[in-house]
Amino acid sequence: MKAATLSLPLVAALCFPLIGGVRIDTSDGGYRDVVVAIHPSVTPDEDIIVNIKALFREASLFLHRATHGRVFFKDVTIVVPSTWPRREEAATTASSLFDGADLRVAEPNPEYGDTPYTLQPRGCGEVGEYIHITPGFLTGLNGTTLKTYGSPAFQLVHEWAHYRYGVFDEYGVAGDYRYPSLYCEFGMVRANACSVRMRFTASTENGEPCRVYRGCKVSTRCNAKFYQNTRDPVESSVMFMPYIPGVSQFCDDSSRKHNIFAPSKHNHICQRRSTWDVISNNADFQNLGDPVPGTQVQVKFQEVQQRNDSLGKVVMALDISGSMSDYDRLVRLKSAATHFVRDVLPNGFLLGIVVFSSAATVTWRLTAVNDTSRADMATAINLLAANGNTCIGCALRESVQVLKEGGRTAEGDTIILMTDGEENRDPRIAAVLPELLTEKVVVNTLALGTSAAKELENLALMTGGKAFSLSDSQANIEAAMESAFVESTTAQLDEADRPITILDESIKLNKSQEIPIMIDPELGKDTKVVIMSGNPNDLVAHVSDPRGNTCENCSFRISNSGSKWLTVEIPSPAMPGTWNLALLTRASRDVVNVRVTSMAVAADDHPIRLRTFLKRFDVNHALDACIYSEVSKGPHAVLRAKVLAKVMTPQQNVGQLIVELFDDGVGADVTANDGIYSAYFTQFKGNGRYSVVAEVVGDGSAIVARGRRGSGGLPVVASAPEQSTNWAPTKKTASASPEFGAEGLPFEQFVYVDEDIEVAEPQEIVGKNAPSFRRFSDGGSFRVDGAIDVSKIPPASIQDLRVADVITKNGTLCVVLSWTCPGEHLDYGQASQVEIRVSTNMASFLKRFEDGVPIPETDVVEGQLSPLPARTKQNVTIKIPEDVVSEAKIENRTDFYFSARVLNKDGLDSGASNIALATFEHPSPRQQQNPPDLKNWVLLIGVPVAVILLVIVILAVVFGRRRTSTQQIRPATKLRRIHYV
Repeated sequence: MKAATLSLPLVAALCFPLIGGVRIDTSDGGYRDVVVAIHPSVTPDEDIIVNIKALFREASLFLHRATHGRVFFKDVTIVVPSTWPRREEAATTASSLFDGADLRVAEPNPEYGDTPYTLQPRGCGEVGEYIHITPGFLTGLNGTTLKTYGSPAFQLVHEWAHYRYGVFDEYGVAGDYRYPSLYCEFGMVRANACSVRMRFTASTENGEPCRVYRGCKVSTRCNAKFYQNTRDPVESSVMFMPYIPGVSQFCDDSSRKHNIFAPSKHNHICQRRSTWDVISNNADFQNLGDPVPGTQVQVKFQEVQQRNDSLGKVVMALDISGSMSDYDRLVRLKSAATHFVRDVLPNGFLLGIVVFSSAATVTWRLTAVNDTSRADMATAINLLAANGNTCIGCALRESVQVLKEGGRTAEGDTIILMTDGEENRDPRIAAVLPELLTEKVVVNTLALGTSAAKELENLALMTGGKAFSLSDSQANIEAAMESAFVESTTAQLDEADRPITILDESIKLNKSQEIPIMIDPELGKDTKVVIMSGNPNDLVAHVSDPRGNTCENCSFRISNSGSKWLTVEIPSPAMPGTWNLALLTRASRDVVNVRVTSMAVAADDHPIRLRTFLKRFDVNHALDACIYSEVSKGPHAVLRAKVLAKVMTPQQNVGQLIVELFDDGVGADVTANDGIYSAYFTQFKGNGRYSVVAEVVGDGSAIVARGRRGSGGLPVVASAPEQSTNWAPTKKTASASPEFGAEGLPFEQFVYVDEDIEVAEPQEIVGKNAPSFRRFSDGGSFRVDGAIDVSKIPPASIQDLRVADVITKNGTLCVVLSWTCPGEHLDYGQASQVEIRVSTNMASFLKRFEDGVPIPETDVVEGQLSPLPARTKQNVTIKIPEDVVSEAKIENRTDFYFSARVLNKDGLDSGASNIALATFEHPSPRQQQNPPDLKNWVLLIGVPVAVILLVIVILAVVFGRRRTSTQQIRPATKLRRIHYV
């Protein structure tokens, strides 16, 4: 990014974005162009807008203090939906800006309720997707929100740090094995917090002692309540609990001591760096001057409202330079563009067309798409001819002017830039980029062939767009080109108005073939089957419904004479189930592309959707080539689906490469079970552009979870009871603890249970089964420049090493370790060796893996140290070496730390894994005072009753014997059965 900004005018250097959208004014640290968008389904309420402004004013002051006077919120745009009453003071826009907003106001996610959260799929230091906030949080800002969450400004800054700086939570989560609220260390139970001085109490919901399981795992049902030490309050961290009074800073490594030992998500993902270390090294802070005392922290607000008279606004900027005559590029462009305009783009869109070579020309002024204008636009495209050089800057500048015609604003509008060459005429992209940023225009780029300008990816990145690429050799080039057009335009629509792709495949057709089409219950409106064929007049298509009946009411049409496109429309609503498309060709062979789209039948019944995106558009390192696919159903994540990314490489003789994506919280995946499936791409085939298309399949075993997981602050659980402010927890000495004065609870306050926590308290996914479904999504493309050598890509590190159990056998201390195997290259393939080491000194072990003592094969009791295939669970039982045990006894330590690293056949290692703690000290297995269950009631009632009955029987016998001489024995009376409830 530095190279790009150096060539820009001074104004661009003073105010630049980290990515498209938010910019930072380096003259004073003010964030500009922060966008807050309200979802169309939100009920109109003036308090929402008033409180958005109040929230940002307070949060701006808080952020300024927390960053030591470096940054604040300066310029915020509030996007009001077209479903709200017209606001006279608001500027207008033709496009929906919701899906590009930094902060989105929408109905609650069932996982969080009114708690704000951030969708954060990328790694440490990486920007998030968006911040989610609810209408209820805003309308209750000074009432229920303040009571439930503490400072609302704190909450927003907490989420901004997730979103903008890529830091993670410094608290544990009840019910989470990897990031627990409480953990054992140094002979006590400690809080998973940034500051070791944060005080807390712990008990069950009923106020009774919490359980501790094998491996010293604290019960997930243990409720920790945090509070300040009034004599020595803690200032950090903002990434901990927002309701703790006095907390106003991010954890760092100096006065606000960062606890590197806590098993927090931030420590895990950011390799135990403090949050302030990550934030202060963010690109936002690199070009700022020294803080200026007395800086006025004021926020300026602008309101923008979408108009009702259009769905969106787009200009197609099409390259017609001389090179477009090569490989029939212009012919293919005409085919894709005319079909897109004639048959795909919805009525109501405003469309303009600019063509460029040595200069730019407006072929079609901004016009509403309707049945009349479609044919005229298509005719204009078909008249294009290739000639001249390539002036991309000319096309961009002219396209902006078209978008602004009639006094309109261009904010949020889209330019689809398609080119096949390097720019060789002024103005260049770099010269026009500041204008695009000022106008807030989104540019989606489409690179055709191998010689398209290298600046395209950066252009898309800086304007918040998406990069696509096409190879001259790919069989479905026209279909892929049209797919990029569709992706670029439908992104401007509200989600409910976007068609869903349920099939997108290229098929080598030999005479005939049958293709199943799954339409799940929520879909069935405006269902279209689009078939692209080299010989459409020789093609016969037959459609039958899930009952096997021929679709008599389906319409079949070829767009126009000479077109390659055949469209079949299924009447709405289409019957749910598996339809059948039978294709028959009279040609000897044909390659056809079949795309099927459908829409939701009911606006309030969310269908399953797939969205695919990339970590980087420009890839210089293997870690940057990360692919993400989000599978969701409204606010709910869809889990346990199978997601495959199909990658087209620059090598023409290499077909599509398949990469499976996972949602398991290891490898490239940051958060397990959040509905975002991730994987690294490592099968590089040289420099060039790699295009990505993803497919998700649900075979009936997928689950629609209750809500969606993200990164968020916690609501107020409850403050500790008043009397606990005088409670003094056990403190270990400096020789046993990493920091003198570290707070913790003694083991005497807990109850030990000799059972695995996974068995005793299994984690359950709350949700329901999803129907069978398929979805397809175009993820765009990334460009490799620098020839990444696959043989130099190391394995990924083990991220979930844990101690499953500790065992003592004949006086020998043994540990059961478990982990998910990485691959030979990151998370692909099979590594060659696993090296495990153990230490009793965590501080030195964290700094240097080699300080640990290696575990030899001879100390393996069960399992093996040879790695299994990537993403396979591996378990091994090992003995702790005698010299390590002896050293622990001398130093009076009871904790042992384990770490592992993986090596591949090229001798490259993964780096050290997370550290897993094994402790052979745990609470006493005393009786827990839980409410008695059925068995306990039987014992409590049955035993006394049995004793009473026995006494009665004995007395009766004795008494009876005494009376036998004088009285006849009566028949025994039947005892009434006692029912235990």
